[in-house]
Amino acid sequence: WQRALRLANRIVRDADEAEDVVQELFLRLFSQGVRFDGRASYATWLHRIVTNASINSSTTPAPKSSISS
Repeated sequence: WQRALRLANRIVRDADEAEDVVQELFLRLFSQGVRFDGRASYATWLHRIVTNASINSSTTPAPKSSISS
């Protein structure tokens, strides 16, 4: 968890955003039953998916909140 958080923080450059990225990533991994297939080391696999999730979070615009009167 801590290694993933440090990596995400280096990419998104915001501690709160990095924590959100890692938390959402781990929730998605566990809820979808994603399996590590062993083609690379576990550290390499985790590094890649954290990197991808961090990059995707910084390129995906945040949902706009609507305030209705």
